[in-house]
Amino acid sequence: MRYLLTVICLCFVAYCCAQDFYVRNIGSPSLDSIFNIADEYYSNRKLDSAKIVFEEIEVEWERLAEENPVEASFQNLYYVKAKQFRIARRLNKLTVDSFNEFMVIESMMSRDLSKNNLVIGYYYSAIAKAQISVMKDLEQSIFYSNKAIDAFEHNADDGLD
Repeated sequence: MRYLLTVICLCFVAYCCAQDFYVRNIGSPSLDSIFNIADEYYSNRKLDSAKIVFEEIEVEWERLAEENPVEASFQNLYYVKAKQFRIARRLNKLTVDSFNEFMVIESMMSRDLSKNNLVIGYYYSAIAKAQISVMKDLEQSIFYSNKAIDAFEHNADDGLD
């Protein structure tokens, strides 16, 4: 029961602050427009279309983060990567290998993002869901759910309460 409440809480927090995960107006206006299209596909469960568009966006954010390595660029890059991970899970295309590849991002985020960046909580939330649905590991799912909650709680002062 506690696990179910944790997942519901995480979904609610993620839904309420989704607009804060992606930083607008730091890339081109067309990139933000393309992101809006991809996000709309995702919201409308057009996951195959969302996957294609998010892949294009990821390439652009990788280039932008390399050219201008500031936290906001990395935040958008890691958010797009986490979105793609969620899409793969929802399309039942997430494998143990792709799961393990995604886990490596945690150390990169620690290097590129501030400790309490919202995207870290979003990443942990994505890992928690995959731990139960792909890896079948309830204990690790709860562990990452708690990490996500901690990350979101640290941002409560930023309008997430």
